[in-house]
Amino acid sequence: MTALATLTIFFAPGLLIVSVFARQPKAGLTLAEQLYVAFAGSLLVSGWIGLLLAELGHFSAVNVAAVDAVVVVIGAIAVRKRIRLEAGGFHRGEFIVPAAILAFASVVYFPPFEHILGGRDPGIYVNAGFHLAREGTLVYVDPVIESLPVEARPLVFPDKELPPWSYERFQGFRLEHPDTARVSPHGLHLYPVWIGMASSLFQMKSGLWVTPYFAILGVLGLFFALNRLFGLEPAAWAAGLLTVFEIQIWFARFPNSEVVVQFLFTFGLLCFFFMNEQRSSLAGSLAGFAFASTFLARFETVLFAIPIAIFLGWKRIRRELGRPEIAFVLIFALVSTHAVVHDRLFAWPYVSSILGRHYWRFIGDNIVVLAAVGLLLFFAADRLVIKVPPRVLDAIESPAVRLGSALGLFAVALYAYFVRPVWHGARTAPHDAEAFFRMGWYLYPAGMALVTAGFMGLVVRAKRAQAFFVLIALTFSFFFFYKVRVWHDHYFAMRRFIPVVLPAFFSGIGVFIGTFRSVAGSLVKWGARAVAAGLLLVYLAAGARLWRHNEFRGSLAFVEDLARHIGDDDIVFFPRQEGLHLLELPLAHLEGRNVLEFYTLKPDRALLERLLASWRSRYQDVYFVTNYKISLSGLFTRHVKDFWLATEKYEYAYTRPPRGPEPFHLRFTLSKAVDLEDLARRVPPLERLDVGGSDDLQVAWFHEKELEEDGTTYRWSQRTSSIFLPQVGAETRALTLRMAAPKEDDTPLYPVDVAIDGQSIASIEPTRSYATYELAIPPRDARTYAILTLTTQTWRPSRALAGASDVRDLGVRLDWVDLR
Repeated sequence: MTALATLTIFFAPGLLIVSVFARQPKAGLTLAEQLYVAFAGSLLVSGWIGLLLAELGHFSAVNVAAVDAVVVVIGAIAVRKRIRLEAGGFHRGEFIVPAAILAFASVVYFPPFEHILGGRDPGIYVNAGFHLAREGTLVYVDPVIESLPVEARPLVFPDKELPPWSYERFQGFRLEHPDTARVSPHGLHLYPVWIGMASSLFQMKSGLWVTPYFAILGVLGLFFALNRLFGLEPAAWAAGLLTVFEIQIWFARFPNSEVVVQFLFTFGLLCFFFMNEQRSSLAGSLAGFAFASTFLARFETVLFAIPIAIFLGWKRIRRELGRPEIAFVLIFALVSTHAVVHDRLFAWPYVSSILGRHYWRFIGDNIVVLAAVGLLLFFAADRLVIKVPPRVLDAIESPAVRLGSALGLFAVALYAYFVRPVWHGARTAPHDAEAFFRMGWYLYPAGMALVTAGFMGLVVRAKRAQAFFVLIALTFSFFFFYKVRVWHDHYFAMRRFIPVVLPAFFSGIGVFIGTFRSVAGSLVKWGARAVAAGLLLVYLAAGARLWRHNEFRGSLAFVEDLARHIGDDDIVFFPRQEGLHLLELPLAHLEGRNVLEFYTLKPDRALLERLLASWRSRYQDVYFVTNYKISLSGLFTRHVKDFWLATEKYEYAYTRPPRGPEPFHLRFTLSKAVDLEDLARRVPPLERLDVGGSDDLQVAWFHEKELEEDGTTYRWSQRTSSIFLPQVGAETRALTLRMAAPKEDDTPLYPVDVAIDGQSIASIEPTRSYATYELAIPPRDARTYAILTLTTQTWRPSRALAGASDVRDLGVRLDWVDLR
């Protein structure tokens, strides 16, 4: 079933598309293009069907394959007279270059990074895909939130009413309201659908492998599109440079929706060429489908509407619109309407947050009015410009206008690279002002110069077939080099340039190198090629440092190990933020465990105990993930295991490119809540509890047992440590502790607050040697157990002692506890 579903999803729709193309001699595909379109067309159709099913709550790979099969069968019947299975022409260069790209990418783009941790967009996207594979729906009702009693909500949410979708279920997963328990993942969802598709077809972690496949398809699509637009050599240089470029390598392995947009852009560009030059209505439909599908992956792709409107508007003015353009507009409008519906019903928390930003707020507040005004202006302008005399139109395309535009482009590039980084308005963020300059960190000044020269040449000499590509490149470049709209650490900031700008820039270099083919003299031709080859080697060397890096290596195995300690019918609490929250998403959506997050680092103990009592029939066990910063106020728990994730990530750099990986650590303790009544029945009363001995099973929030040189067994306390005392009753009058502070003179001495069931009974100033401290116990009721709590400030040996490597946060040494 999996094999059949895979073949159907990845090949069936595309094979039907290719077979129809074969009946159109003018739009005939070569054999290499047929192979690419068969795969790319299938991804285009199957991804959209998968998103529809996810919106309807019936997503699964098998369901997608079934709908695909129905669509293909109905389509084949409808166009049965136009189907012809025939191989296209063979061109050696069209196979050599893609083969080289595939060979390089197969080695370098894999394996994908193990970026399953939450906290940023990548973790949100992949875990939304994992959730889709498990549950089959995008916006879902969370059963864990439903199980949370109203009176216990202050443990998890702010103790005040918030607007809808302002509550946070996980970081990046918005909650409509605790009453409805409806959750929506961050962002648009075409990319998570493909993660869910792969996870559903194979195994859960297979969803990570989607990213490099789309990155490869994006590069291949650029080659095939540029091969049609500019010829083989410019296409080969552009695709080759993009393939080995370090930013492309990073985002080919780093989960991000931009790689899907890159694929849709390049595939749409290829189809647009066949629509425009070969007059293929099928190609027009596919191009409209591809460009509108970008609206389902990234919000800023609305920028595609600008060059589309300009290009088609120009053709309308020149009376050149035909059936292919109408097919493009119809499909583009249909899928765009779907994108609007998706934004409102399934991604509104994300979309509304964008429209609510100060630079979008006017549009967000008046979107309906602006849409109506836009339509009126469109029809009014259409009536006016259709009457423009042909001589005026020819003047716009004149060599003088083109040369002036090229010089203007050169002036803008000089300003963006040399002037704007040091001279800009006070309200302009440095990463916006320096965006074009910072691109030079990676392309280097030589690359930036070649890009500028290439686009100046395109503006002067571009044919009508190439005009649409130039419009897209300039639209996205002007926008993103003016406003990056992103966290400004690198490489993360560079993801904005992955979909269009980087492919366009390398296309400019390829075109510039390719123009020397028409220049007389082999020395000039081969000199230009030598420059391109040198640039290729420089980019190859710069990207080589990423080949062996694996972001968050070992995260998959670590989360799997953590999940093994937590059952399907258990629930686990995480502290808010503190780094540990990064594990919540994969534990919940990759491993399918029940997860909640405390709203504060000091949750109310009485409220927590009442919640645990109400959950006894709902969950089997309740676990806590904690570190030294969170306090459970003496709640008694049983230690399960100490965890330590030791991995690496690339550094976050702001004023320079990142130089390499750096260590990344997460340390925490997994503990389990204990039923004290049950524990009191099972633990025998002891006059003296030897802490660190064989009978200290009723201690909590202490470090592991240790042994002094004289044979004394003890444990280091933490900031708040607890001991369950089963024999404390009304007749108990005194408590004796034997403890010591750290023995090294360079370490601090802190007082220890001693409390019984939350009531402070003494403050002890421990010495560096062991001493006994006898404390009076206040009168109590007849209950026969109590929780003894020790609270103190902690110190870390690695900071306080020269040469020490111990990174634990230590309090005092406790030897024994005696009750009389």
